[in-house]
Amino acid sequence: MLKKGYRKKIGDNLILRIAEENEEEIDRIIKLNIQVHGEDLKNYMYRLFRDHPNRKDHIWFYIENEENDRIISSGVLFPEMWDFEGINIPICEMGFVATAEDSRDQGLFSMINRCYEKVMRERGYLLSVIRGVPFFYRRYGYEFAIPLDYGYKISYKNIPESENYDIRIRRALEADIDNLKNLYNQWAEKYSITQKFNTKSFIYKYLNDKYTEFQFRTYVLEEEKEVQAFFCVGGYFGTEHVIMQTSAMTCRQILRMLDFWKNECKKQNNLKENAILILNPPNSELTKFVLSLGAKRENKWRWQIKIPNLKKFFDAIRPLMERRITNSIFQDVDKILKMSNYRENVHICFRNGGIKQIELRKGFPEEPDYDLKVPNSHLTQIILGSKKIQEIESIITDTIYREDWLLFMEKLFPKQDSYCCSYF
Repeated sequence: MLKKGYRKKIGDNLILRIAEENEEEIDRIIKLNIQVHGEDLKNYMYRLFRDHPNRKDHIWFYIENEENDRIISSGVLFPEMWDFEGINIPICEMGFVATAEDSRDQGLFSMINRCYEKVMRERGYLLSVIRGVPFFYRRYGYEFAIPLDYGYKISYKNIPESENYDIRIRRALEADIDNLKNLYNQWAEKYSITQKFNTKSFIYKYLNDKYTEFQFRTYVLEEEKEVQAFFCVGGYFGTEHVIMQTSAMTCRQILRMLDFWKNECKKQNNLKENAILILNPPNSELTKFVLSLGAKRENKWRWQIKIPNLKKFFDAIRPLMERRITNSIFQDVDKILKMSNYRENVHICFRNGGIKQIELRKGFPEEPDYDLKVPNSHLTQIILGSKKIQEIESIITDTIYREDWLLFMEKLFPKQDSYCCSYF
């Protein structure tokens, strides 16, 4: 198993390393990231290294030029846990990808990525996700899938004054954490895939006055002295006072939150515009409501996702697949479902709704009886419920499927709403 302190010579004067837990190495990695991404990352990265509750599991990769003692490329693995309709799936996020300008187009990140994926396999992470720039990561098998940042901007003038003063809003405390967890989990039930609530990580990011770079904080809405809802705020790519995350809310609660936050923002003297940016799932009730008030979609982004080992992933979600088929008209069907991404082929054997075997075969799918053949990472979109097979077929010609088993596959992998945030 690759461990912290690992080193490998990869060329003349170049060494690929996994950092040990010392600030000297992190100083140099952060210096590179500041050069590439800007000064704003400095304190943020130091805090992740020093204070994050899961920092012992973070893996910092870098490539060093020994000739001048300079780090020229880096990347970091952050572990997370996602909830797939009640099944915990260990995933990892690739962050702080940076390569010095004079060292690009030399395949350095490809070397880091191979090491990253080896660590993934060894530690059992089933998905890799990245925010990343457009297009670049497709070459490594990533595809845009689950929504990450959908932003909706509403002008102050479109926010009505709230008369719901029986709803009290105050800063959340650590003593509220059980209520926050319950409210989050109630919200998450409406989605197929969400981030698993992590108490320590939530406190670190949203209930921590020391975490000041982006001014993350949380507010709760109380009625009759009972916590009924919450929302988190913070900075987002240069925009201040963004509503980052919320629990489910009623109409009255939404209006009270918007009016309260509008008045809080007005107290600031350095606001650049008279509007509030809200990050929320594209089909949420909150999103629909603010759009009805005149909000406009400001931005949208999705996680770029890769499933490195299809068999291990399908083994992990086997109970979910069985539940979906058992609760459908296909509960008594015997079927070997054959799917291919033209490089790997998965055969899933169903017997009376249960899965008896999952088999992975390498190579081009020569047999004519495949139920679905779809190029490479587009299979990820189908599996995760981001796209329907026919949606992909409309833009990717070599998406080939058997129409007589299309309904079966739609029951197995239905298109559904998902939304995953991050604790980083």
